Amino acid sequence: MGDLATNRFIITGAASAGKTTLIEELSKRGFNCYEEVSRRIIRQQLSISSNALPWHDMKRFCSLTFDTMITEHTYQADSTLSFFDRAIPDIIANLDSRKLHIPDSYTQAVVDAGYNKNVFVLPIHPAIFVNDNERRETYKQAEEIYRSIIKVYQSLGFVLHEIPLMPVDQRAEMVLTKLHTYNYDIV
Repeated sequence: MGDLATNRFIITGAASAGKTTLIEELSKRGFNCYEEVSRRIIRQQLSISSNALPWHDMKRFCSLTFDTMITEHTYQADSTLSFFDRAIPDIIANLDSRKLHIPDSYTQAVVDAGYNKNVFVLPIHPAIFVNDNERRETYKQAEEIYRSIIKVYQSLGFVLHEIPLMPVDQRAEMVLTKLHTYNYDIV
């Protein structure tokens, strides 16, 4: 396998696009996977009646999410092939979509985290878009954030590989097929 920097693959995309379902499928297949930090932060903040939520205080929410991702993605992740359900560039995209200040430390952290430059992107799709207690944006807002995600990842030099809407096992196979093209022995 490649070095640490090449083993950290991001799965990103629109809200309610199937990222978590894909991560769960890859985990079932034995891969090292990291859950979406932002949803965990939302659950925590809701449980303590905090306003550090994307629909109340995006800057505070992003700061909490960033701090957690730094710990998990940079310091706790090991050198095995890993998949991340969203990553630090997603925080930058959330701030960008609201025209909020992006600290320089966030951009540097993307470099320090050592993510692979090949990123898997799941596009927005109205057939599977749903809201819940942790995802409150409208479809239109989700589209705007998705466009910002694409823009930010590209501006940071990532190569985006779209994984279209299809059954999760086929999505997982598409990801693994792409990994074979990067010369990963993933048995």
